[in-house]
Amino acid sequence: EQQAAAWYRKAAEQGDAAAQGALAVALELGRGVEQNMAEAIELHRQAAEAGNATAQANFGMCFEYAKGVEKDAKQAVAWYRRAAENGNAAGQRQLAACLSSGTGVDKDEQQAAAWYRKAAGQGDVVSQRELSDCLQNGRGVDKDEVESLHWFRKAADQGDIHSQLALTTLLERLQQRDDGPAHWALYHHALSEGHLQDVMPHLRESAELGHVEAIAALADRCLTGEGVAADPELAAMWSVSNLLLRVNVVCVLTRWHKGAQQRNATCMCKFAHCLYFGIGVSQDLVGAVRLLQDCTDAASKHLLARCYLVGVGELRADSKCAAEL
Repeated sequence: EQQAAAWYRKAAEQGDAAAQGALAVALELGRGVEQNMAEAIELHRQAAEAGNATAQANFGMCFEYAKGVEKDAKQAVAWYRRAAENGNAAGQRQLAACLSSGTGVDKDEQQAAAWYRKAAGQGDVVSQRELSDCLQNGRGVDKDEVESLHWFRKAADQGDIHSQLALTTLLERLQQRDDGPAHWALYHHALSEGHLQDVMPHLRESAELGHVEAIAALADRCLTGEGVAADPELAAMWSVSNLLLRVNVVCVLTRWHKGAQQRNATCMCKFAHCLYFGIGVSQDLVGAVRLLQDCTDAASKHLLARCYLVGVGELRADSKCAAEL
């Protein structure tokens, strides 16, 4: 440490801002040199004014915590902002904390969350934990338990004990709930942790409880056969359900119905599936089969084949026709 401090001093005397900042920290903490706060503050100032982002963050902390200077929250925020805008994670984290609490600046939880996100993306463990808390409680951002789990897991993987405890607590709460968002979050957690046996059960539960994103994901998996037997019929059903949950159901069903009457292929396919599964309308197997017989897409043919196989609507069971489809 003494040799390091000596070399930092040589470089600092030549105006190297990074060395000035490093020597300032050594003087502040008494590492390799005798502690000297007055000199440390002067070097922090020189390096910060020269544009060194790390020094700007450190100089801000001197003002926030009254280290060698009088406490001045506004000065702290000013230096944190310069460091943050220069991409320094510590500066971003400290600025976010000030914005969150209203220290030295007007309170702004949205801006706080945005700066926590920037620092978290650089691996700052405290920011990862704070961003997780924002996402879990909807503080400055839309509540998002999936992303909250993601950032708690990131911080926990870095050994942050607070995040490890928070992650365990959040998972326990999610497991006690039985709603779409909870199963959706647990689905993503199972994916991230490689718990393959839990992936599809949580996805299916979330979809069946009406979670839009889960429905879309399940439709994709049914179509591709990823983690579940490929089933174009189920894929089409979940795809139609997903679309109806995102839009004005009556308006869309009316458009599909009119389009089917006009023999529009896309509308015929979608309305046939609505009639078959009773999605948004009363189930009508006869009407569904009549439309399916004129559809040419793979999902509709697959569904019509099943109708022939068991005898649905006006159809008699006919394994030969089913096989041909």
